[in-house]
Amino acid sequence: MAQQVFTYSFKDVHATLAGPGGTISLGNGANVAEEGISCEQIEDKTSWQVGADGSVAYSLHAAEIFRVTVRLLKTSPTNQQLSQM
Repeated sequence: MAQQVFTYSFKDVHATLAGPGGTISLGNGANVAEEGISCEQIEDKTSWQVGADGSVAYSLHAAEIFRVTVRLLKTSPTNQQLSQM
């Protein structure tokens, strides 16, 4: 199955990164690139197997694994904070 990629504007999404180095706001005003935040699904929620008689069995997976990509300008203070973190 094809991977789905969703792209959101920083005006529509409020994100915060919290870690040992501090807390960084990734929302509007973070000097971001035009592409914004992208969420890409890594793993399918369903899989299927064909039995010996030709019947198909579907399995659902509870995991919803996504890769989140945040695009910032190189000159952004937020980019510098992430590099220091």
